[in-house]
Amino acid sequence: MKRRVHIRAAAFSMSTRSRGGDFLLLAESSGDGCDILKETDSEYVFAGGFHMRKNRIPANAAVLAAALTLAAGLSACGGSGTAAEKAETVQETEAAASEEKAADEEGQESAGEEAEKKDGAEKSGIAQPKEQKKQAPEHLELTASREYEEILNDAGGNVGGINWTTLTVADADHPELKNALEEYGKKTKERMDKAKKELREYYDEFLAGQEGYYDNCTAHMSVVPVRADDRVLSLMEFYSFYPDSHTEVHEKKGFCFDPATGKEMAVSEVLEDAEEAGAVIAEAIRKAYPDLRFDSDMEEKVKNFAASSEPAEGFGFNVGYHELRIFADDGYLTSRMGGVDVPLSFAEYPDLVKEEYREIPEDYMYWVGCGENYVLDDAGRTFSMEVLEDNPDEMYCRVQINAGDAAICSTYMYEPDGYLVHVNGKDRLYMNVPTGDVSFPTELFDLSGETIPIPGTLDTSVNYNYAGTDPAKAEFTCWDEEAMDIINTVRPIGADGLPEGVTFEEPYIPDFEEVCSILEYNETSKKYLDQGMTVMDEGTVEVFGAECRAVALGTDSAEKFTAEVRFAVRNWNYIFEYDPVKDEWLQR
Repeated sequence: MKRRVHIRAAAFSMSTRSRGGDFLLLAESSGDGCDILKETDSEYVFAGGFHMRKNRIPANAAVLAAALTLAAGLSACGGSGTAAEKAETVQETEAAASEEKAADEEGQESAGEEAEKKDGAEKSGIAQPKEQKKQAPEHLELTASREYEEILNDAGGNVGGINWTTLTVADADHPELKNALEEYGKKTKERMDKAKKELREYYDEFLAGQEGYYDNCTAHMSVVPVRADDRVLSLMEFYSFYPDSHTEVHEKKGFCFDPATGKEMAVSEVLEDAEEAGAVIAEAIRKAYPDLRFDSDMEEKVKNFAASSEPAEGFGFNVGYHELRIFADDGYLTSRMGGVDVPLSFAEYPDLVKEEYREIPEDYMYWVGCGENYVLDDAGRTFSMEVLEDNPDEMYCRVQINAGDAAICSTYMYEPDGYLVHVNGKDRLYMNVPTGDVSFPTELFDLSGETIPIPGTLDTSVNYNYAGTDPAKAEFTCWDEEAMDIINTVRPIGADGLPEGVTFEEPYIPDFEEVCSILEYNETSKKYLDQGMTVMDEGTVEVFGAECRAVALGTDSAEKFTAEVRFAVRNWNYIFEYDPVKDEWLQR
């Protein structure tokens, strides 16, 4: 946004260099403003290419719009015209008139403040431009609902089902966006009805009559906000189609709406320079997939996508809080199975996206899932939840949480999801812990430091239907013992990163007997125990920001105990082995 300098002086002189040589300019003006295109420590650069050193502006004087307009004109025409002739044509801008009228009518500044400002300006010898604080984007209020329909065979038996998400905007300030989301919901329903029909036909042709067949024909569609404020509504859509347990189709798509108009946006609308951006995006895609052979027309397709004034076929995009994310459909840029998904961080590509979309709310939150990559902060740190091992039959899923160079692992019954919450300058992961019952625990990971500490827990989780991005309005789900029912409650997330009225539980320290039981089931420690080593209690030790039970495994003789290896245990999820060479604890 351009800044302006306004005038309260009668007249002053300034010199500049025109194409025809030097000249001196003297002019008068009643008080217009002039755009500052650039400001350095020593000078201003104004519209028309006019430069002025800050220490050359007299006290109690500011830049005269008439003079600057004339200076720009003289630069363009070789110095013709007079200051008086040009100054007479200068009129006040709406911004300057509104500002002066408001100041005169409301009298917002006290005499003391005026004197202080005047004194400061005189001491510095320059007229101080008025700083205008930028308005941060405001969150949209979104609500989500989950719909489900069964798929029945001719006998009325359940053979599967379809489920999908619908979104709506709750506030009345965005009627066009509300209509657009309703239309998107109708198209989603049509797609799911088609999937339901195809699943039933598949069942009739291939699966009908199979003994024990139940509830395997399914289709899922979910849509989650990546970012939702009055600058952009950025959505990610996930679609899965399972006609049987051996066949599955997955699709992922990103798209954006303009909240003011309800129109689906083209990526060119958010790019600073669409022509240059095409080559930048194409290079980023190649960099992200160095071993992939792309089609010969890949770069041309990407450039056309970047320049298009309408949403482009085969592509999608998201504007996040710290990145522009580009998607290409399966097979559109390459014969490889699977599409293209490339985040371009604002840190690495600072001039790629317009400033209005790089401005973000102070606090925000958004859904995160396993297998996805996110840009965490202004420094360009990345965040992901990586599934290391998944065994649904054993209800065992090992997940590694990565934030920049830091990592920590945790184990769940099945693949989890969560919310990335940014409050008071810190990033936290609210990991929804799958339990399979009516409890709703959350593991709370602090992602702001060089390491990720062992998490504490909350006895509540973000409501599965909460679609907002405002931590101050976050909705949580928990089990109410008195009501004997599941309840949903709005609990603002405070400056400490915790939801209001919820107790944060630090992980307890297991006793020696419990640690011995845990070590018998851990693959690494069990290897030592199977060699006949015994366990010796060594008290406690701090590991990854939390106090753990320390034990040594070794050989025990009548003379002494000889430690061979040391472990630190917090619970079943967090077991660490000491590496004496690296002098650090490694998670096992």
